[in-house]
Amino acid sequence: MPGKFPGLRNLSGFQNDSRNLNPITRSSPGSVLICETPPLLKLLFACPKGTTTARWKTSRCNCSARDSRMGKPHIRAKSALLGEPRSVLRLTLPKKPESGADKRAVKSGIAASSVRHLFTAELPFNLEWRPISIGKASMLDLEGNRITYFGHSAFSLTSASGQVALIDPWIMSNPRCPESLKKLARVDVVFLSHGHGDHFGDLLTIAKQFRPKLVAIYETCCWLAEQGFANEVLPMSKGGAQQVGDFGVTMTHAMHSNSIEHGGLRVYGGEPAGFVLRMPGGTTVYHAGDTALFGDMKLIGELYKPQIAMLPIGDLFTMGPREAAYAIRFLNVKHVIPMHYATFPVLTGTPEKLREETRDISGLTIHALEPGEAL
Repeated sequence: MPGKFPGLRNLSGFQNDSRNLNPITRSSPGSVLICETPPLLKLLFACPKGTTTARWKTSRCNCSARDSRMGKPHIRAKSALLGEPRSVLRLTLPKKPESGADKRAVKSGIAASSVRHLFTAELPFNLEWRPISIGKASMLDLEGNRITYFGHSAFSLTSASGQVALIDPWIMSNPRCPESLKKLARVDVVFLSHGHGDHFGDLLTIAKQFRPKLVAIYETCCWLAEQGFANEVLPMSKGGAQQVGDFGVTMTHAMHSNSIEHGGLRVYGGEPAGFVLRMPGGTTVYHAGDTALFGDMKLIGELYKPQIAMLPIGDLFTMGPREAAYAIRFLNVKHVIPMHYATFPVLTGTPEKLREETRDISGLTIHALEPGEAL
């Protein structure tokens, strides 16, 4: 068992002991350990093909460490770890640093509020965790496709060939959307789950500029045709499927309401929906739209086997974290992107609460993307 490094006792929340640890070593290639520190810190340790790689991600930075040529892992990272200062990460050194340079290489500082600490190191180390969950984590391979989060429930899907689909295009007027994303360069298709303003958003403006294909429930497409987009609409209904350029789509059920506000009137838009979207290479994404939890999510998981689920967690108008956790179990999905939260004060659900509700789900990764971030 590696020796202890007493200097770590100065880091609030780091327990400097080696009891009940679960080491991961190069002798177990492919094994992955997931460990979460509420509310924002996620730790990953993987050993693909005999190479040790450690990576942890916060909302502000990415840090990595890997084997040196001598086969000893090194860390070269400066990371702001945001959130409550309690962690199950153990960093132990083979021995106390002997030289002044080595001693200076380990630095730490804790803000008076105890909500941020900085950690910098550049020397050999052993990493060990007391994990929340251990298992074979599903490594996400998007086959050259890309998913970008615009905030709220708006996403873009970019295929490996460069085609761009928007989902629920509330973009230009979305307060959470970064300015850098508000100037669109290309749109080939728009998938609209329902007509409420925080989803319909800037669809008419985008449709006039790019003339993309518009995919929505039948009644909404009838209204869009009346607005001058008869050649662009591709109506469908729940259970139906079609291919739109690089994107295969199946429309699914959602439990919500649907109307379109335009010119001071509220127009019936048919029923709300979700989408299962298939991208080139086999990447399958489920965008649930605005919805409550419903039992047929089990069928969506069994029939379409999505790799990624985009689930609303904000509560009040949709599922909250507790219900979304059940949806994850129904779908049997290992990668989840929370959405429809934090835009307005009334949307109180958080990714941290979702993580608390899903700690028992082995191999689950919750990608709490900030607007502007992408997979």
